Amino acid sequence: MTTAKQNGIRIGPGMLVTAAFIGPGTVVTASKAGALYGPSLLWAVVFACLTTIVFQETAARIGIVSGEGLGQAIKKLIQHPALQFAIAALIVVAILIGNAAYQTGNILGAATGIEIATQSDEAGSLQPWIVGAIGAFAILIVYINKFSVLKFVLASLVALLSILFFAASAMSAPSVAEIVSGLIPSIPEGSLWLLIAVLGTTVVPYNLFLHASLAATLWSDCETEEEKAAAIQASRLDTIFSVTLGGLVTAAILLSGSTAFAEARETGNAAEAFAGVKSIATQLRPVLGDPSAMLFGIGLFAAGLTSAITAPVAAAYAAAGCFGWPNKLSDWRLQATATAVVLAGVIAAIFMKGSPQQVIALAQVANGLLLPVLAIFLLVIANQKRLMSRFVNSKVFNGIAIVMIVVILLLALRQLKGGLGF
Repeated sequence: MTTAKQNGIRIGPGMLVTAAFIGPGTVVTASKAGALYGPSLLWAVVFACLTTIVFQETAARIGIVSGEGLGQAIKKLIQHPALQFAIAALIVVAILIGNAAYQTGNILGAATGIEIATQSDEAGSLQPWIVGAIGAFAILIVYINKFSVLKFVLASLVALLSILFFAASAMSAPSVAEIVSGLIPSIPEGSLWLLIAVLGTTVVPYNLFLHASLAATLWSDCETEEEKAAAIQASRLDTIFSVTLGGLVTAAILLSGSTAFAEARETGNAAEAFAGVKSIATQLRPVLGDPSAMLFGIGLFAAGLTSAITAPVAAAYAAAGCFGWPNKLSDWRLQATATAVVLAGVIAAIFMKGSPQQVIALAQVANGLLLPVLAIFLLVIANQKRLMSRFVNSKVFNGIAIVMIVVILLLALRQLKGGLGF
């Protein structure tokens, strides 16, 4: 295995984390937020990106310093064996359930992308067959563990979709005054669940486990504090760049949705005009004209398939860390866990017959409750001098993270108090 020392500075796992959250959830949620509420939820995208950078940086730093995944670090934090198992089981169940919900949205999003690209007139007619094929393909990729080229191809298609949204937002962006007003925190009436969804599609709990494991593996040969310090710096820059890029894509999708549905919003018909995922292609019409639906469908398929492969792998790494399994995807237990997540997503996608946006909305509310719990574990671990040495969190960093946790928790509790209502 080639080491980080031999290669010098290398690209870290930040782009993989970003590719995981730039899926159907981001496209659907950001588009709907823009369509219904204009740029007013743009601040939520900024907050979500900053929160993601803080938590993902912490997870990666824990992985680099400890040489282990986040699950192992949590187990070391709790000494009592029974409590260790209980906490590990709770985290794994929460991750698997949330991941299965995401997987359902990913698979439905990919299937819907094919329907849009092929201009299927019978809504949902292809999904049972295509859902099964997408699930089988994801399982195959997990088992053969050879998806570097595939990830490059799919990521390129997702990048193309992102460029198209950038172009659409640049050509018909709201006024500067509207964009600036959207950066001022506000919660328009009825928008709370969408606000939480914007957070949930960006700040994804299973990505914390994925990032820690990948960082621990990538910089596994860093032994001295100087080597670890250099690796942490490289990882931090990688995380900031990758997540910021993902945030810009999300903002572009939201702004293009705001412009595309501005007239409908003014007449109070935005909810009816935004009829679902297929209406999102409207946002790209100013750039692409008639081929907008086909190209959007291809991009949505790529985004869904990329996330459908990444999500079960992340769940497998989370389970491995909590139960002490080898941190290798070739291990049968990791493969079985990933397969279970894919199958759960396939079954839900076929039998629930829901739209991606409905499934995604459910996953985001669950995220709002799970994320603060995991973030608290992150903070406690990152402040353990015995484990982190001189790489413990600073007081300022802790303060910022605590504020973020409180904000997310309050928003989630407020939504639950008012009912799910999406």
